Amino acid sequence: MKILICVLLIATFVDIFSYRIPNLWIGVGMTAGLVQMALQGGIPSLLQSLFQMIIIFAAFYPFYLMKGLGAGDVKVFMMLACFIQGTTLLHCLLTAMLLAGVWAVGKMVFYQESRERLRYLGRYCRKAVLTGALDDYVVDRKEKRSIIRLSVPVLCSVMLLYGGLYS
Repeated sequence: MKILICVLLIATFVDIFSYRIPNLWIGVGMTAGLVQMALQGGIPSLLQSLFQMIIIFAAFYPFYLMKGLGAGDVKVFMMLACFIQGTTLLHCLLTAMLLAGVWAVGKMVFYQESRERLRYLGRYCRKAVLTGALDDYVVDRKEKRSIIRLSVPVLCSVMLLYGGLYS
């Protein structure tokens, strides 16, 4: 777990300052997690981690395609699957998403830009429902205050797991 926390700390730090997580660093984390699983539980644990990575990719990649998640977010979730297994992984992911939701609500309260994005999304959805027309959903990447970087809630979730708040 200490390796995961170190990898996540660096990934989060880089994400906060550059709005991206290098693939090399994600690869290092995934490799470390898979090696750790293979050493601790043998081939069955390694296969379970690989299967979990595939499931997470299949579940979250569509959100990346819709621009609801960044590629780094999906890769961080996949990296978690290399270190954590079973229901503990599910709890960790759900806790991270809950923390991200709380963070998003906080941003909507404090940042006008976030409230404007929410209104734009509401108008877009209303138009799609009433007319059936799906235009390109325009995301202004210049304004970064309303972006939720999921590496932070994932790190917090892992810290809560490591601290014994849930398992």
